[in-house]
Amino acid sequence: MTTMKPPRMGSIVVDSGGREVGILVDIIGPVRSPYAVVKPLREDVEVDPHSVLFVKPKPKRRRRVRK
Repeated sequence: MTTMKPPRMGSIVVDSGGREVGILVDIIGPVRSPYAVVKPLREDVEVDPHSVLFVKPKPKRRRRVRK
């Protein structure tokens, strides 16, 4: 059993080279082997449907400290 949290909708998706491919729109399919629906950022993006993609980590937001 894995405890990894699912990625957030709207996250940037990158390929193994670090190039931005698209935006995560939905996660579908069975729980044991889900599929991600990715909306391409540009029309010229070509990605093999079976390739491994990664979610780009969002920078942590700094909280403003009131004085």
